[in-house]
Amino acid sequence: MGIFDMFKKDAGSRAYHKHSQANRMNDMGKLAEAEAMYREAMALYLEAEAKGCDSAKILTGFSVLLMREANYKKAMEVLEKILKLPGLTGEDAYLLYIDRAVCRWKLGDIDLAIEEMEECGEQRKIGLFYNVLGAMLVEKAAQTGDFSRAAEFVAEALDYDEDDIISIDNMGWLKYYTGDRPAACAEFKKALSKNERYSPALSGLALIAFEEGDSATARDYIGRALSVHFPTTSPVTRKWAEELQKKIG
Repeated sequence: MGIFDMFKKDAGSRAYHKHSQANRMNDMGKLAEAEAMYREAMALYLEAEAKGCDSAKILTGFSVLLMREANYKKAMEVLEKILKLPGLTGEDAYLLYIDRAVCRWKLGDIDLAIEEMEECGEQRKIGLFYNVLGAMLVEKAAQTGDFSRAAEFVAEALDYDEDDIISIDNMGWLKYYTGDRPAACAEFKKALSKNERYSPALSGLALIAFEEGDSATARDYIGRALSVHFPTTSPVTRKWAEELQKKIG
């Protein structure tokens, strides 16, 4: 191994370590510290990439952080690079295909994203599969007005794991889009009982409160939502929440 290779690995290893530290800080609710560490990790990942990093583990961490920052185009490029690397296990490839489908979804190609997720489901069905495809199907149903497939799938997801916060939230949005606000509120509040900082559920409650004329409650919920991160597995984005906050005033 040459000196240049040592520096490549060092930048990548430090990025991965800093990223892991940031995740721990975030889980502990130390959000400011976590965000600072995420920024440090991103700078190190970019340094490692510039030096030609070809570690699947480190590049996967890089792609995850890019997705967290909603840089889906760049994340897709990194994911395609990883998928061409030798030595990937079947499990590695499966998870990378899910991440790639998420990027396609967020970049606007929801139909191809759903198709790719269904192909993943032919291999196996895990919690992440149910989370991601459930959110996609709910969003697609809201676009088309046909909720049958989404309702069937989200129910299946909750049969798989009735305590999964993302599937609970997906059910909340499904209920909202089908016009059942009380049921939607119940699901969003159930999600918050699992994690009081879960931004998609907070956003859902803010929207419903606003539509029902309770601007003070809506303002509180949306403020709390915007104080934390928005997960990539949700149909709710920070941009959407910021627009809602403007409407609430």
